[in-house]
Amino acid sequence: MASLFDKVQENENQEEMVSKDRKAVNKIAKTAIKDKTVSAKYNSEVYNRFTEINKAQGLTNNSALNMILTKYVKENSDWIDEE
Repeated sequence: MASLFDKVQENENQEEMVSKDRKAVNKIAKTAIKDKTVSAKYNSEVYNRFTEINKAQGLTNNSALNMILTKYVKENSDWIDEE
């Protein structure tokens, strides 16, 4: 069983990770002007399933792709960011 100190330390570590994630999201949000276009070719079966899933969730394909790209950038920024 974890000691109180271990629980506090774990909580602080989680808060630090959340803070780092918020900084990355805020950095992206500050530059939210949409001035780029992405083009991709998809297999029609994959595209149709993607569209069905998005409709079921009440999303447009564009908003789903924006979420996917934002998540990808957030999760992989450590490849280029130096802190």
